Amino acid sequence: ILHYKLKGGEIIASKDIKISIDEENRSILFEQQNSNDWALIKDILLENWKINFIGISQGLKKNDEQRFNGFGMTGCLNFFNTIFKKTTINVHKGECEDSLNIVNSKGNLADIKIFNSYSDAIDIDFSNISINKIAVNKAGNDCFDVSGGNYQIFQAALRECGDKGVSVGESSNLTLSELNLISSNIGISSKDYSKVEVVRAQISNTYSCVEVRQ
Repeated sequence: ILHYKLKGGEIIASKDIKISIDEENRSILFEQQNSNDWALIKDILLENWKINFIGISQGLKKNDEQRFNGFGMTGCLNFFNTIFKKTTINVHKGECEDSLNIVNSKGNLADIKIFNSYSDAIDIDFSNISINKIAVNKAGNDCFDVSGGNYQIFQAALRECGDKGVSVGESSNLTLSELNLISSNIGISSKDYSKVEVVRAQISNTYSCVEVRQ
């Protein structure tokens, strides 16, 4: 396991992953050497930082067991107890249960781009977060999945979601100003006493545009 101290917080990562940190320009680059490499950023304020994660694919099958790291996180790129301020996150590839996993965090993300996810593209739990722009292109399961928190999304462009475009569960509150969704099984799913407000949505090539269930 790799450990780095950063701005009062820390980065914990699998031993083979390559990490490049540029504190002056506020950027971090993670590069997988194996498809099960992961990184966890925790207990930190990320103001105007840009985080990039470059994954690789090694041919995992859909029925292969999903893997948790030793800290119970399910993502390739993970954040725990993080405060975001105009933070940018980009993730490309990665054979994890979630390409991006955010837990117990708050603040504002300026931009998230996720491409070619093995399973879920974005999974956010128990957080209070606003996101200016989201772009997801190709996810094996859900493109955007939140639970147990309060979320505000101003603009989301989601394409080729294997299951749900937007999944909201466990008594969450989500406000989504503008959604453009192309190709999914279910467009928007509100579950388990969650509240979802969508101002404007364009959904196409989708079996069910909206579902509400418990």
